[in-house]
Amino acid sequence: MKYFLLALTLIQFNGYANELRIFTEISSSGGTVLVYLQNISDKPQRVLTKGLSILTSGDYGKEPVVIILSPPSHSHTVKVNNNGLLRIKSRTILKESLGDLGLVELKPKEMTYIQHHGITYPIKAATLKYQIREEWAAMHNVWGGRIETTFDYTK
Repeated sequence: MKYFLLALTLIQFNGYANELRIFTEISSSGGTVLVYLQNISDKPQRVLTKGLSILTSGDYGKEPVVIILSPPSHSHTVKVNNNGLLRIKSRTILKESLGDLGLVELKPKEMTYIQHHGITYPIKAATLKYQIREEWAAMHNVWGGRIETTFDYTK
């Protein structure tokens, strides 16, 4: 029980949206920043928990560092044959399998974690964003939007 209480003291809560909350903690081994999502709405939310792209900006030794977790999305340029000429008509987002993206349905108040391999210590402070583009989310029937939290384990 002492271990559980100690872990709670390291959790940073401050990323809220209308439906989800995001928060972080340092793993007990001290090697990884753990990321959690909680459904704070009154309806089920479908979230992605693995296979997310990790985009970073900033220098780990300097501030500010921004980390974005987002599903890889693919688009295709549609070309239309018009009297023998090909021209670009539009960019089309491709519907993708959610099998590798760890789809989890959270009921109200339920929590889950995001499986990743890229947010490791010595990243001690950063702004972390969980971001699913609205158009992509609607196409795949998952939660869409952006939530973020700032963590600082240097103190």
